[in-house]
Amino acid sequence: MSVYVGIDVHRKRSQVAVVAEDGKVLKRETDRQALLVKKAHLCERQLRFVASALGDLFRDENFVNLLRAESLDSLPKYLATSIEKR
Repeated sequence: MSVYVGIDVHRKRSQVAVVAEDGKVLKRETDRQALLVKKAHLCERQLRFVASALGDLFRDENFVNLLRAESLDSLPKYLATSIEKR
């Protein structure tokens, strides 16, 4: 990646174009990573909500018995540990 510091009047057009293109690539990558962070935060909030709701449901003995009767008494490890922490 080219680094542009100061003004160089002797710089060729192709060098200026490379610097401009590098800036566009950096901006696209920065935007992409910012979007990934937003998606990760949304996913984390949704998982917290699900873990909280399941924790409330698992405190109800009738609900737990219903799950057992339907052979639905297992959870993904991550959710099980999240619920146990609450």
